[in-house]
Amino acid sequence: MLTFIGSRRQTYVLRTMQRDERMPKWTCHTYDWLFRTWRLLPATYIFTGVDGLDPGERRLAAQFYRHINAQGEGFRAMNDPAVGMGRYRLLRTLYERGINTFNAYLATERERPTRYPVFLRRNSASIKPLSDLLH
Repeated sequence: MLTFIGSRRQTYVLRTMQRDERMPKWTCHTYDWLFRTWRLLPATYIFTGVDGLDPGERRLAAQFYRHINAQGEGFRAMNDPAVGMGRYRLLRTLYERGINTFNAYLATERERPTRYPVFLRRNSASIKPLSDLLH
């Protein structure tokens, strides 16, 4: 059994996804559920949207990661929220490795974009961009 842990928006997407008999059995819960639950069932846990957590939530999710992996057979957590990359670092790394053709820049950097159009968005919040395309 796969158990996805994410924000309400992310778990909504997963819950409404069409299931297929070739897919493994899975369920999803929110971080709010995880932080309040008294009992975890044996499963493989996958943390999603870690970049949207505030620092305290991220530390708590990392404690759950370690707790799940310490439970023994049948319990496994796949990705440690304590070491996950944020949006900027992930996009920059994907560009540097040639996986993405677009780059990400911090507003505080002196480096200017090499390609246009661009748009502005927050570094941490997964919400719509702050601007339309800027040519």
